Amino acid sequence: MTIVATNSCKPQQQIASQTMQLAFSDAGKAVPANPASQLRKAHLKVNVVTSPAVFSIPAVGAVERQVSYQLTTVPPETANLNSLGGTFAVAGAVVESVPTPLTATFINGKSFLSETIVIPPRVLDKARREKGAKIVYSRAFSGRGTTALGIVEFTLVFEQK
Repeated sequence: MTIVATNSCKPQQQIASQTMQLAFSDAGKAVPANPASQLRKAHLKVNVVTSPAVFSIPAVGAVERQVSYQLTTVPPETANLNSLGGTFAVAGAVVESVPTPLTATFINGKSFLSETIVIPPRVLDKARREKGAKIVYSRAFSGRGTTALGIVEFTLVFEQK
């Protein structure tokens, strides 16, 4: 038997279903014990859009930039995904990770977050030495059997002499 529940959220309804088995017995006969039922939700399919996703930054001095993440699930669901922090890579090699946790709370399949990315001096130094190398910041959001990445690229701009 499948049980279906539908809510009346606007602008889009959410539907959940669960298949269950029922055991019947003749009157007076015991029914074998079944383990407690568990609600198992399907893995989420998540899309992340980072805005802005590309920056040109000065090759000298400290750098911090504000970014926003828009995450959506298919089908629309209410759930949470966690991110423990972000990772900086230069020329394809991870240089540093930063523990700045974020939680994406989805309501009707949508979650909006923002953060200020501060590029550590060690990452900037590595990018300066690798002239023309991009700094790639990635943030993984995980949970419900999925991982989705938000990516931001930084390109150093060197002053012309």
